[in-house]
Amino acid sequence: MLQPLLSLLTQALEHAEGSSAHQSWQNSSFEELVEMISVEVESGASGGAPVYLLGESMGAGVALQVAAGRAGAALSGLVL
Repeated sequence: MLQPLLSLLTQALEHAEGSSAHQSWQNSSFEELVEMISVEVESGASGGAPVYLLGESMGAGVALQVAAGRAGAALSGLVL
């Protein structure tokens, strides 16, 4: 069950590294990261699938801020 998820995440990361979005997040402020991720969470949840947000180190702070904001209602879970 975990293998399809890992495969999907790997594909998403490979795609992001070659895109302008990858470069835009590298130079983003904390607030901009929260906004970008909030949009993705809300978009993913609109399809009816559960959305889990994982954050490590600074990403945990971003994930907590996303969960505390407007996108928090769309999350099925948070992993820190």
